[in-house]
Amino acid sequence: VTSMEERPVLEETHARLEIALMEAYLGRPLHTLAELPEEEAARLRAEASRYASARLAEIEARAGFVEDVAGVASQSTTVAV
Repeated sequence: VTSMEERPVLEETHARLEIALMEAYLGRPLHTLAELPEEEAARLRAEASRYASARLAEIEARAGFVEDVAGVASQSTTVAV
């Protein structure tokens, strides 16, 4: 659970990660797509966006799994008094 103060930081981090994933997929900075014909740039941008979305979903799923495992582990080590 995140507080309202943490949300903008998380959104900015998410956006930076999305851009980094898109650039990794493309093998070039996003701003260099402006050098290409508009149709090709739009196609590449869409492909990179789909790739980044899939990777972000995978990262979020793994983070949720780790949180679940950590929660189960902490519950199983709690000793009843």
